[in-house]
Amino acid sequence: MLHAAAVAVAVLLAPQSGNADAAIPTVMSTSLCADQFALALLPPERILSLSQSAADPDLSIHWRQAAAMPGNRGTVEEIVMARPDIVIADAWGVDKTRDFLEAEGMEVIALPLLEDLGEIADLTETVAARLGVAERGRQLAAAMRARIAVAEREEGAEREEGTEREAGARPRTLYMSPGGTTAGPGSFGHEVLRAGGAENIAATEMGLQGWGTIGLEQAMLADPDLLVLSFFRDNAFSLTQRMRFHSGFQALLDRVPATEIQGRHWICSGWFLMLAIADLRIGIAELRRDGGLP
Repeated sequence: MLHAAAVAVAVLLAPQSGNADAAIPTVMSTSLCADQFALALLPPERILSLSQSAADPDLSIHWRQAAAMPGNRGTVEEIVMARPDIVIADAWGVDKTRDFLEAEGMEVIALPLLEDLGEIADLTETVAARLGVAERGRQLAAAMRARIAVAEREEGAEREEGTEREAGARPRTLYMSPGGTTAGPGSFGHEVLRAGGAENIAATEMGLQGWGTIGLEQAMLADPDLLVLSFFRDNAFSLTQRMRFHSGFQALLDRVPATEIQGRHWICSGWFLMLAIADLRIGIAELRRDGGLP
């Protein structure tokens, strides 16, 4: 059932196709998050270029489609030369250039970093409407809200029945990136873990607020039922991948079951967080089926 739901979501997120009329506004995306909006909402003919990260299969949902499209570095010079009708960018990426671009006759859609899943669904509809593809935005937002509603119903039933720590209830879960990043309340990472069926012990036992980092010793002492891993994508040693090579981390993996949320499914705050939720739900279900979780 979970796999069928994931397939349905994947179909909904399929890249758009169609022929762009000359009168339809052209779009330039200058950040990885903006790329995800542009690629899922628009036919390729409307997109002048994407950020250079758009074709990275570890970070971008529609990386195959992006590989055939021009890339940009997000500079003002590139934008002015391309003359798009609409620029989509991270809000903090255009905070100093927005007035200039708008004075040059370009509309700027500045994407905020939202942490609340409901607000993210609302943003999807807002961006789609500004791009002239309101119906597509409503479809994506509706799918995300349906996923959120399932999680809210389940959480309400847990509170009513008092089953949260009974067998088969939410596993005590700790999210970790190879650099030690984890997520507490006030982050979309925390909301994804809850919607995915996990108890986030960074919040309930470690007292973390928002995005933060934890040490390997903290993770080992916490002794979670389940590790959720993401962004473990580089086999070469680096500071951002340092934890994966530590003997203590390997010992933790030998003792605690782990599942993965694909990095590209929660690279930033977009409707595609429902894919991250699906990753976690499927992972927990498979571990339970195989006896890795009660």
